[in-house]
Amino acid sequence: MSQLNITNEQAYVLGILTGGGTIANGTFVIVLPFDKWGSDPVNASAISRDLLTKIRKLFSDSYKIDIDYSIGNKGRWSLKPIGNHHIQNILNDLDALFLPTSGILLDSANLIGAKSLLTGMRAENFLAGIFDARASLTESHRRFNSAAPVVSIEIPGSTMNFSFVVQMCAWLTDLGSVTDQIEFNHPCQQAASDPTYAGWKKGFKVRFLAKSFISTHSFAMRAKATEVTSLANTQSAHEQIPCSERKSSANTISIHDDIGCASLPDEVRNKLFLHYHHICAAMSCPYAPISSVMSMVNDAKNHISVFPKLSKGEFAEMEQKHLDLASQFFPSSELIKLRVTCQEILLSYSKSDYPSIEVALAYLLSDTLNGKRSIGPKDAILNANGGVYLKLKSIDSVDRAPLFIGIKSTNRGVLLSSPLGQSNMDALALKVTISGININVR
Repeated sequence: MSQLNITNEQAYVLGILTGGGTIANGTFVIVLPFDKWGSDPVNASAISRDLLTKIRKLFSDSYKIDIDYSIGNKGRWSLKPIGNHHIQNILNDLDALFLPTSGILLDSANLIGAKSLLTGMRAENFLAGIFDARASLTESHRRFNSAAPVVSIEIPGSTMNFSFVVQMCAWLTDLGSVTDQIEFNHPCQQAASDPTYAGWKKGFKVRFLAKSFISTHSFAMRAKATEVTSLANTQSAHEQIPCSERKSSANTISIHDDIGCASLPDEVRNKLFLHYHHICAAMSCPYAPISSVMSMVNDAKNHISVFPKLSKGEFAEMEQKHLDLASQFFPSSELIKLRVTCQEILLSYSKSDYPSIEVALAYLLSDTLNGKRSIGPKDAILNANGGVYLKLKSIDSVDRAPLFIGIKSTNRGVLLSSPLGQSNMDALALKVTISGININVR
């Protein structure tokens, strides 16, 4: 079917299918992960009205399909056809836009065709469908504080469709919005410190400040449109400058055990990334700040640790990991064992040498934890516990050696390292090669 025969209503249906749909056995289901936001009674009532009136009408007017919804676990709402229905026209239109016609559409959706064929209101309606399926408005999405509320377009960790994420972000940039930040489903972002952390497949988030989003884009669902307008009214933070003009700062990362994960696409597999803009550049986004990325890559050796940047866990587990590391890489060196205060550690081991030293100590000394994260301001925790003694192990005659620090009484320990030590530099030379913007792991 040609582009001219796709109506605004059909474009919306194709968008919400692309964002949340699975097609199989002659039918489809669209999952809308509203999560905690959708569980609020006021929001749930508004969502229900939207689905039973506006969204149902869009499906009926566009493809003569009647739909209904159900609510599942964890705030997931599902849309399904009811009664007699035929979806061949939907399949034809998806195919015309070079979109997948079976399975979980997000897993393989490519937006190049849709972007080139859909213009004006058809493009906006298609994108509104994706937003209704994937945009999260949870209050916890913000840049640092409530002055910067965020619309977060979220792609689940079950997909590795980096191309879709970058294409969508670039399309929205073309239309005039400014991306606040992107979180990619890659171990360099999801597990930058701990190379053994197995739960790194947390998905993608493309974030926009609320004012930037509503100035250019919209939702079809009134519940979401009302919420994002309310969020925008609380925003006092300034927008980011366009991505192409930004000066990005490199993050310090460890080389994750899953850096060669087979599910990662070729562009990012067995490669290290110092910033999300670095991934954007590797995925050929036209708005990636290439000069800034090149500057980071030129200084990459100071930001990559072959050893764990920071691993947290139980006292005995972390102590054993440190012993294993010392035995493997420094078999002729002896361990140095000390009993030192938090303040003495901070004076002896600088943040410039050990970037995670303060985070590590805050974890060890925090009264309560959220998982493996300290609760409360880090500086306040360190200042209140300056005189507390901890066990520390280093490695004799090793420049800026990997450290073990722990408190046995609370059963907490950490393993952390410095990217600047000569031992790390030597190991890095054997592990990593650089070609252009690519930091390749052997």
